[in-house]
Amino acid sequence: MSVSSAKNGIGSWDSQTLTDVRNIDVSKIAEEKIYGSSSTACKRKRLKGFEDETGTFEVYADSQGDLPFVKGDIGYLDLRSTALNPMFAGNALISEIAWSVPVEDGDPISATVTFGQS
Repeated sequence: MSVSSAKNGIGSWDSQTLTDVRNIDVSKIAEEKIYGSSSTACKRKRLKGFEDETGTFEVYADSQGDLPFVKGDIGYLDLRSTALNPMFAGNALISEIAWSVPVEDGDPISATVTFGQS
């Protein structure tokens, strides 16, 4: 089995391409419900509970220092490690945007965006 590279990672928000996407992190969570009863002979059983997806990604701002969304926006987010490998694709709520403005170094303005499945 070969190792996959993320050098072709891409993203979009409501069909608008996000240029310069970096460091995509997605957590896919399935909550479990643990129980015991007379029917389980004192053993623990598990049931599938709620599912959730959350994550962060870094993106460079455009030449105006803008992003196509603001904190609190809900829209369709599509993040892929390659064109054929979706990491997250669905409606998302933008819950936090943390800006990095490296004045001293003159590096590009970037933001770490936190989202959750909506």
